[in-house]
Amino acid sequence: MADPSEGGPAVSGGKLSSPPSARAVETMGLSPEGAQYLEAGLSVEVVKTILSSRTPSTRRLYGLKWNVFSTWCRERALDPVNCPVASVLEFSKTASLLGLPLSTLKVYVAAIAAFHAPLSDGPLGKHQLVVRFLHGTWRIRPMARTRIPTWDLAVVLEGLAEAPFEPLESAKAKNLTLKMAFLLAITSLKRVGDLQALSVSSRCLEFAPGRVKAILHPTEDLKKHQRIHTGEKPYMCSHCDKRFSRSGSRKKHERIHTGEKPYKCSHCDKRFSDSGTLKTHERIHTGEKPYHCTACGKSFTQSSNLHSHTKTHIKFLQGEGPMDENEEVNEVEKHQRRSQKSFTCTQCGKSFTCKQSLEIHMRIHTREKPFTCDQCGKSFTQQGHLQGHMKIHAGEKLHECDQCGKTFLRASDLKSHMTVHSQEKPHSCSLCGKSFSRLQSLQVHQKIHTGVRNHMCFECEKTFITAADLRKHQRIHTGEKPYKCSHCDKRFNQAGSLKSHERIHTGEKPYHCTACGKSFTHSSTLRIHSKTHIK
Repeated sequence: MADPSEGGPAVSGGKLSSPPSARAVETMGLSPEGAQYLEAGLSVEVVKTILSSRTPSTRRLYGLKWNVFSTWCRERALDPVNCPVASVLEFSKTASLLGLPLSTLKVYVAAIAAFHAPLSDGPLGKHQLVVRFLHGTWRIRPMARTRIPTWDLAVVLEGLAEAPFEPLESAKAKNLTLKMAFLLAITSLKRVGDLQALSVSSRCLEFAPGRVKAILHPTEDLKKHQRIHTGEKPYMCSHCDKRFSRSGSRKKHERIHTGEKPYKCSHCDKRFSDSGTLKTHERIHTGEKPYHCTACGKSFTQSSNLHSHTKTHIKFLQGEGPMDENEEVNEVEKHQRRSQKSFTCTQCGKSFTCKQSLEIHMRIHTREKPFTCDQCGKSFTQQGHLQGHMKIHAGEKLHECDQCGKTFLRASDLKSHMTVHSQEKPHSCSLCGKSFSRLQSLQVHQKIHTGVRNHMCFECEKTFITAADLRKHQRIHTGEKPYKCSHCDKRFNQAGSLKSHERIHTGEKPYHCTACGKSFTHSSTLRIHSKTHIK
């Protein structure tokens, strides 16, 4: 008989003699709820069968809600699995103050109850205080239901007993078939939603050729919804291999390739590829901010901005104790405290409003680049930068300059480029009078006067004004030379050096002496030459 220590945990009667670790549970693909069942002595296969009693979508939803609650507990040094009922109620009250509807609160409670350790007096979801809390929330903020028009079955059946469905001898075959299909549906379908999904429109109704037979199909709305669960994506882009669950989504995507922008702003000449982006843009002109934070009253032009803002209330509600109705009046003051830049970089002193922004910023100092392009191997500090880079491989350069033909991935890059042709420099330094075409360039320039150098090299402790200057400098230590000449195999650590080198192959001499007309490859050579005329 083998030594149990050599073959993993001992098994007796199909049960683990000791519960696996949390890491082992995660490897098995089980949730924290599954860990409780394992500790109770059930085998892994039995636990997986029990967890399969919920649909995959419900398991995913519960997992997301549980992650939010776990984060909330960790910020307060609480164990989410064994925390008291009072902590669950405090979390629910916080979520309620953020404007979450009662239906969402119930999902949170159900998810927490699924993963929470059983209480001595029964499951968490049926605890007397939890039930009364949800009932009280309903009384304070009753749910506004959008009711569908009601219909009376007796009236419908009475109508089916009249023309054109009766008398049977003279009724058309189509009407008789529809009548039969309805009567079968009303007596056999289990859910109201199934009956609502049936339609007799021409696009959802088929008559078999040569026979009197109608096949009722679910409406297109139900078909679209079901693709969420099945993952079906029948619509493929005609320009690339990307697929979509809806034809409208495909059409919207294809405008990236075609450059079509059919939606024009009624206030300016800007155009957009979809109506939603146009609607959001027009709020810049109208000043409309339809999305309001229920906690502090702040308004936003986009729902996504409100969603991000709402997280600041959850993230920074730390150490403030229980919140009741008397404390709601202080929400604006609390929001102002949270808006302060309380997360400071220990390397350069720069401050941020949230921890995530600080973590992203620290990658500048640590040189961590976790997002790598699978096409060329180039790495980036942020996922958004990688997504923008991937467009280069896809050949998506949609914004073309009408002056020189140069193309850009983003409209903002084209707008910045156009200042090269217009020579417009609206941003002037108040200290030295130097002008710039871009506000960002002015802000970088002003650091020369203030002496602020936030970016330091860890190798030699040299400091720089911008992160871009630091990255260029670090190539001296790493030996990285990302810029390769298209005419030979020589490589360079800066784009400017590559550009100057390629003039050797092209013979281009863009710098001209105004005194004698002589041309030069480099601006420095022109400056040296110009001094000969002064002498």
